[in-house]
Amino acid sequence: RSQKIGGTISHNTIYQNGLFKPDTTNGNDMTFEFTSGIKCYGVNTTAITIDSNYVYDNGVSINNASQGIWADTANTGFVIKNNLVVNNYGNGIVLEKTSNASVYNNVMINNGIAQYTANLMLEAADESGRSVSNNLIYNNSMYGGWWSLSLNNLAGNTMSNNQIKNNISYSPTGNALYVGSPAANDGVNST
Repeated sequence: RSQKIGGTISHNTIYQNGLFKPDTTNGNDMTFEFTSGIKCYGVNTTAITIDSNYVYDNGVSINNASQGIWADTANTGFVIKNNLVVNNYGNGIVLEKTSNASVYNNVMINNGIAQYTANLMLEAADESGRSVSNNLIYNNSMYGGWWSLSLNNLAGNTMSNNQIKNNISYSPTGNALYVGSPAANDGVNST
């Protein structure tokens, strides 16, 4: 039987995180290396609360687009609430291959500075058989960034029953809501 990891991350100020890596394939001096201010990764992370943190200025360039808060790969039961997430080059808050999470009462300002990133992203990325389902996204305020809210399904995984309601979006560079194909949600309560 595997051990589950849970806990609370609260009342922290987290800023200017980012890992540089030489990138000779694209001709860039440096490249993004999967970094963020707060990142919870792995199939055994469950019941984690991320509350009342100030997460800002992570990632230092378009080529180092660190996320603000990132729940990554088969996490379940997350609560991300009451955080101030500002000026992160990558996504502000990401639920990647994560289910049964609640994201609410967060303020996200100018995250997603890099193209095709968002203040808040739900993503079923590169592995088949991963689900982004039964997440509740509500009462968040989003200003600026490339997209305000993005639903992305890059590998044909399950993306269903996500409820998105009562969020405020103002002045993104791209779209307030971006739904990438084939990221169809079943439409239940997606207002």
